[in-house]
Amino acid sequence: MLFRHPDILPVRDLEPGFGDLVPICRELPTNSGSCDNLYLTAEGDIVLAECKLWRNPESRREVLSQVIDYARDLASWSYEDLERAARNGLGSRVFADSRLVDVISDDLDEETAARRIGAISRNLRLGRMLLLVVGDGINEQVERLGEMLQAHAGLHYGLGLVEVRLFQDGDGGVLAVPNIVARTVNIERGIVTLADGALRVDEPASSASAAGGRGYGKTLSLEKVIEHISDNTRIHRADLSAFLDRARDIGVVPDPGKGALDLRYDLPTGTRIKVGAIQTNGNVTLADNHKLIEGHDIRDLDEVYVKEVASLVDGEVLDRKSGRTVQRDGHLLDIGEYIEHGEEWIEAIKRHVRSVEERLNANSGDR
Repeated sequence: MLFRHPDILPVRDLEPGFGDLVPICRELPTNSGSCDNLYLTAEGDIVLAECKLWRNPESRREVLSQVIDYARDLASWSYEDLERAARNGLGSRVFADSRLVDVISDDLDEETAARRIGAISRNLRLGRMLLLVVGDGINEQVERLGEMLQAHAGLHYGLGLVEVRLFQDGDGGVLAVPNIVARTVNIERGIVTLADGALRVDEPASSASAAGGRGYGKTLSLEKVIEHISDNTRIHRADLSAFLDRARDIGVVPDPGKGALDLRYDLPTGTRIKVGAIQTNGNVTLADNHKLIEGHDIRDLDEVYVKEVASLVDGEVLDRKSGRTVQRDGHLLDIGEYIEHGEEWIEAIKRHVRSVEERLNANSGDR
């Protein structure tokens, strides 16, 4: 059922930047056994889904280790290895006269096909894939997820437990109701230090802070968007990640999508305001909150903020259909030029957020 109807799986709730799933095969052969379902997206994202009936105690004990073993096997593969294995899976959509890349997207020109193959190859090499354990009634202890992940910290995967309740109607139809029981953010690689002739492996500080309740972790979607931005601009991904870390310190949440990274701030009431967006081509749009925020119009505050940021980067505001951005000498500025003034930009965001909160508080008092 999940192979024929992959839209049942709540993948976008786990990874907002993933596109539609394309089923490739069932029973994908690996050195650790056969993985139940292999899916790809048109962008080359990899999803493995292992299905279990949870009345089986052995399944509950072993399924997490099992799906992680599959991911470890795939991380040693090339694109050609994956294509070859997919041909040998049940119900495979990859045949002797077709390529794997042609299955995930129709009518690709050779340049686009090469980029897709490169994306799949990179995801395999990094072990970057979404692993799903799907059952009809999951009761696994969530804390075991962290133990499993720490034991395989060299891979960059995300892991989700998905419960799919099945109900049968009087006509023989089946209603499938998915629910995410648990999810993880992907674990960063440990830090290896050589000191006094001894090796020491430390957990990255960001892992501890993410688990500590800041509400943030490097999902696969965020990692992928950062990578695309870095590939398309002159900014190094470490510099972009450092800026996003600094922005998170003041409450700005990076919200990845398929084509952009939105920068949003959570107000104490739970409402989010948008302070900017970084497109995957490196272009930046700034606050453009057209809708009322908690019943109040803040467009004038947005305008003040945008002008302030434009002055920081020595540019002028340009209104476009996609939103407000900044240009200099007729050229749009990319994210690298903003991050050169990153701390000043952070301070401008803080002032903008304060002005919005003061406006909302004052108006609430008036009412």
